Amino acid sequence: MSIPRVIIVIASSLDGRIAFPGGGESHLGSEKDKKMLNQHLSMVDATIFGLGTLIAHQSTYLIKNLNGNDEVTISKKQPISIVASNSKKFNSNWEYFRQPIRRWLISSSKIDNSSNNDFEKQLFFRRFME
Repeated sequence: MSIPRVIIVIASSLDGRIAFPGGGESHLGSEKDKKMLNQHLSMVDATIFGLGTLIAHQSTYLIKNLNGNDEVTISKKQPISIVASNSKKFNSNWEYFRQPIRRWLISSSKIDNSSNNDFEKQLFFRRFME
């Protein structure tokens, strides 16, 4: 029997955010950084991020096949994309809901199933009293 492994890849700026505090999308630095992120994400089963990052980017990073002749294609194998949010501020027009990925939601509140937000699974937890 193989021993399960947990691989954690954290993409963060020095202040601990992917997006700027006032909103707007930030970008990874060099091409080397992007290749390293692509390589590491190709080894994971799932990614998780919060609604603030989704609002800023309106998409998730897709793993790319980097061919030797500078041709880049989107990999058919993508990790499950998990959004952690207690908010219902999803917009079905975001590119995220058109990307070729499996989407899960972790939340303490159910979202309206009549919306066009395509989450394959919705995992709910009960919040503890503070």
